Amino acid sequence: MTQGNDRALAAINDLKDHSTLKVWSVLVTFFGDLAAAPKTHLIGPVLAALVQPIGIKPEALRVALHRLRKDGWIETSKIGRVSLYALTDFGRQQTNAVRHRVYGAAPEKPADWHIIITAPHSAGDAANGPLHDAIAVSGNTYLLPIRPHPAPPNAFVGSLSVLSDVGWVRDKIAPPEIVTAYEELDALLKGITRNLRSIRQSTLIEQTILRTLILHNWRRILLRHPAAADFALEGWAGSECRRTVLHLMNKLARPSPEALVAALQHPRAAG
Repeated sequence: MTQGNDRALAAINDLKDHSTLKVWSVLVTFFGDLAAAPKTHLIGPVLAALVQPIGIKPEALRVALHRLRKDGWIETSKIGRVSLYALTDFGRQQTNAVRHRVYGAAPEKPADWHIIITAPHSAGDAANGPLHDAIAVSGNTYLLPIRPHPAPPNAFVGSLSVLSDVGWVRDKIAPPEIVTAYEELDALLKGITRNLRSIRQSTLIEQTILRTLILHNWRRILLRHPAAADFALEGWAGSECRRTVLHLMNKLARPSPEALVAALQHPRAAG
């Protein structure tokens, strides 16, 4: 085994142990990154090779695939005895809905912020409707970088040219536990970055697993807070972590499903 394999497997283990992995959720990340385009699929042997190094056993893989089929995320077909798995239209729609947040650069700071105050009895309905991606600063007060359309009924909508950096407001925008999660992940990823030259001498399968686990750990934090937080704060842990993730995504390029099949048949260092 080469030093590159050793470093890649060490990084895979660190990311695998960084957070609790739910098998179905990891598979969603694999499909969303590797087979999001229409008419693309991952074959069973490739999926097995991708999940085995992160401790997912064949039975757990079968159960998770069954759950994703039942929930309408993936569909299955066969060529001979080989199973092919692909995202359904629903699965692709769900994946694409957050694609820009996951892969995109940091959003530009908005020219104006909007403060929305809803009637107390309608706060819950508004949060699930036009304000689903707003920052809730109190029970019925929200912040958005764009004017909500349509505006919630019976709500006050005003503009703010400057978003105050009051501590409790900042904590609402970026709760301390989210900041800590970003800081811890970024520290781990920077360690991987320092070993990237060696890691890139590992096999394509190993690099793909590493790429997916980076994305998975990134997504699970990113999707725990409203997108508006990315607009609100400059120089915070989320922005720094985004830069590290995008750098690694650029260096650990996304392989095609065909390349993964070839790598499974002829394992060798990707270079």
